[in-house]
Amino acid sequence: KEATVSLKAEAAIIQTLDHDNIIAFVDYTPKADTNREMLVTEYFGGAALSKLSRDHEFANNKELTLTIIRQIFAALDYLHTTACVKHADIKGGNILVKIDQKNLPHLKLIDFGFARPINDKYRRKGTLRYMAPEVINLYSFDEKADIWSACVTVVSMFGPVYPVDGGKVSDFMTRLGNLNDAEKASWQEIGLDGKVKSLLIKCYSVDAKSFKETKECTNAKKTAEQLLVRKMIIDHPPDLKHVPGYLLEPLKRCFIHEPQIRPSAKEMHELFNKL
Repeated sequence: KEATVSLKAEAAIIQTLDHDNIIAFVDYTPKADTNREMLVTEYFGGAALSKLSRDHEFANNKELTLTIIRQIFAALDYLHTTACVKHADIKGGNILVKIDQKNLPHLKLIDFGFARPINDKYRRKGTLRYMAPEVINLYSFDEKADIWSACVTVVSMFGPVYPVDGGKVSDFMTRLGNLNDAEKASWQEIGLDGKVKSLLIKCYSVDAKSFKETKECTNAKKTAEQLLVRKMIIDHPPDLKHVPGYLLEPLKRCFIHEPQIRPSAKEMHELFNKL
């Protein structure tokens, strides 16, 4: 039932949208021979930007990179300004990109399952690594959260966004026994309680170089990874060391914790158009 309600809400939003960089609505109809409903959108093809980021050297292709970024913010400018909608799950996996024979990209923003009117108040949704601090902290959030997520997506085109990306729980494990009281209190605030900590200690060897591959240990590691990313987002801006120099200043403007100071999608689009 919840999935159906979500699909209806997504259909209600996406059928009002009309932009070259947003996937087009086709139909919302019951699926044949089942009791479920189906949302139909245009066929676009292409590949997710997250996959292209693994296969392409964006750092060595400035024009390709800038064209993709401009199209991302063009879609968001339309979404925020004209449609008055926040997407709430901007990430590489929700951006499809086709690159033609002339090496020119064309992208479509997809998956509006979490999208809502800008002023709508609802509980935290999205993908943790891309969430803005105000979303993680369960504060009320508006379209400026999409700006943070879009800029994290840009950073991810060049490498890891946070030091814990790529499974760095083992690095943290080497420090668990040496945390001072302030650090312990800080970790407890974001949910790393004694139970999870004790289990992780049992799962890792003393030097944190080996790990017990049990279901219990895997679940504990996953929990710790989520908590590490959450704390990293709150305490530190994304890591820009892999990002080309020409993108640094615009991106730094995105990663301001106060959303009211963060630039709009229109401002970001204009900034990248000038590069």
